[in-house]
Amino acid sequence: MADGPIIQASSARALKKGTKIDDIMNAVKIIRKNTEVPLIYLVYYNSIYKYGMEKFLKNAKDSGVDGLIIPDLPLEERKDIKELSEKHDIYLIPLVAPTSNDRIKKICENGKGFVYCVSTKGVTGVRNSIETDIEKYMNLVSNYTDLPKAIGFGISGPEMAKKFAPYCDGIIIGSAIVRMINDSRNNDEIFESVTSFISSIKKVI
Repeated sequence: MADGPIIQASSARALKKGTKIDDIMNAVKIIRKNTEVPLIYLVYYNSIYKYGMEKFLKNAKDSGVDGLIIPDLPLEERKDIKELSEKHDIYLIPLVAPTSNDRIKKICENGKGFVYCVSTKGVTGVRNSIETDIEKYMNLVSNYTDLPKAIGFGISGPEMAKKFAPYCDGIIIGSAIVRMINDSRNNDEIFESVTSFISSIKKVI
């Protein structure tokens, strides 16, 4: 629902290859053995619901997941998942958009970790520019919560990251990296291109 063509295509490739939720849980277990960096699932609610909410939260915690972002779960429907996330000590990370306005306070209430601030209207994807007044938007979010703010959706590279960094605590980039992975010829090229790209982002922020 929130994904543009690049991530939609990656999801289709994963399904075609037969990827299951348990495969992802097992991958997280391997990653967790090698890092203490917080790990987060950004996942649509239907996957959690179909898998079983209690089972999903338990297995996620056992795998080493620290937080959940569920972009299609509205404020009014999150009571059950919120209770389960608290039971299993997994942060339910709030997500707000430029159109959230007076709902931001309620969305961020009891939120944990950080606030995922969607940068613009529409779906994910690499953009050449973002028209939202980011400074005004981040000030609005800050009126309602002391949680760190991370901006995502449409950020395509170092130039854009540098522009937004003064107004937030984190930069989220998905589509640009997913596209890089798909365009690479092998695992070595993936590692080289993604590592170089992330380094270029870190340098400017």
